[in-house]
Amino acid sequence: MTLQRFGHFYELAPDTQRSEIGKLRSRLISTTKQQVLQYLQSGVEAGIVMMVEYDHFTEPEVCLGTVALLSDGKWIWPSSLAYYVDKYEVRLPAEFLDNMAKNGWSVPPGTEVPFEMPEGHVAM
Repeated sequence: MTLQRFGHFYELAPDTQRSEIGKLRSRLISTTKQQVLQYLQSGVEAGIVMMVEYDHFTEPEVCLGTVALLSDGKWIWPSSLAYYVDKYEVRLPAEFLDNMAKNGWSVPPGTEVPFEMPEGHVAM
């Protein structure tokens, strides 16, 4: 099973990142926003990216820290996605939101993340 990816903005150059996040900005109903944030923050740890992420919308840029990958067993996202949803109201794919709602806005207990070697990476 391949995990669905979303929110990996740290992979983009600063100008591209600003453009992509800008395109995804929207308004969330405050109740839904809180449920989405709770879901995103409660994902199962699926790995760490060996880099530091920055918010390129701010002047000066804000350091968001090391990127942890989180998952619900179907989707995988960086820990910073909750920050972008909270601060910039980044719109998530409908399928991702539907999956959150189907799970009762909580990552299912006992969720396991299948190991996948990302393309271009080398196993050690």
